[in-house]
Amino acid sequence: NMHKKLVIVADGSRAQLLSAKGRKLHSVIQELKNDDLGTHDTQSLKSCRTGDGHFYDPHCSIKDLEKESFARNLTQEINQRMLNGAFDSIILVASPQMLGMLRKKINGHITVDRSLCLEATRMNIDQLEERIFN
Repeated sequence: NMHKKLVIVADGSRAQLLSAKGRKLHSVIQELKNDDLGTHDTQSLKSCRTGDGHFYDPHCSIKDLEKESFARNLTQEINQRMLNGAFDSIILVASPQMLGMLRKKINGHITVDRSLCLEATRMNIDQLEERIFN
């Protein structure tokens, strides 16, 4: 019995949900975009410092909040699809920050087959397959 896997490829601005069987990616089931992202002045993001307890550029925290809410939407989508039994496990392929957020939010009953820390949202299916399964 071939396990069906849900593959999530995400960064802070976009996400794709794909289905996989065995070592093959089958199709893109859904694409999500973070619509809020980029509506703010991006110039100031370069001076962004987080995690060191100092004050940082307000745009920075706005951007993080947007990513946080994007991660929440994405996770709801994942949880729903997984809990209705359509897939056996998931594979997460995401940028470092996004990967962290998703792992925190994903329902504890869901089997995470593997996680790859990878900026992959611009890769095509062949490139993804190569990175995930080889």
